[in-house]
Amino acid sequence: MLSTEATGRTIEQAIENALFELKAPREDVDIKIIDEGGLFRKAKVLVSISEDEIEKYQKREQRREASQELTKNDDEEQPLKQDDALDNDEQDKDEEDETTESTSESEENVPSNDTSVPSDDLNKAKTFIEGVLKRASLTGSVELTENNDEIYANISG
Repeated sequence: MLSTEATGRTIEQAIENALFELKAPREDVDIKIIDEGGLFRKAKVLVSISEDEIEKYQKREQRREASQELTKNDDEEQPLKQDDALDNDEQDKDEEDETTESTSESEENVPSNDTSVPSDDLNKAKTFIEGVLKRASLTGSVELTENNDEIYANISG
């Protein structure tokens, strides 16, 4: 892929989207503005790799494809050894133990009524909401309740 069309709220955002898709720096591309956008339209640009940089990008693309092909072949040729499988099982058990320890603290605020929603789902929901609060730099406590197949979150703070 040596050129791409991209859109954005502004011309600059459309260019950034195209550069991200091409994985190319701005100095290696030619930019053509198709539509400047407006109140109800998005800006649209055509970004192409410059003529003097095309060879470099073609070689990079060939190397990437070759690398993917080698990785694909390696995965198909090497079955999982029994020793490796045992090591993976032990790692999984260790991770489960760590998860159990960390979730037992957060389960204190979760109501322990017999519900049809697994407590793991309640913990995931609570962890997610607490993460959103933390990202938003807000403090608060999260209390989850369940009714039938629905989870309700009460956030105080």
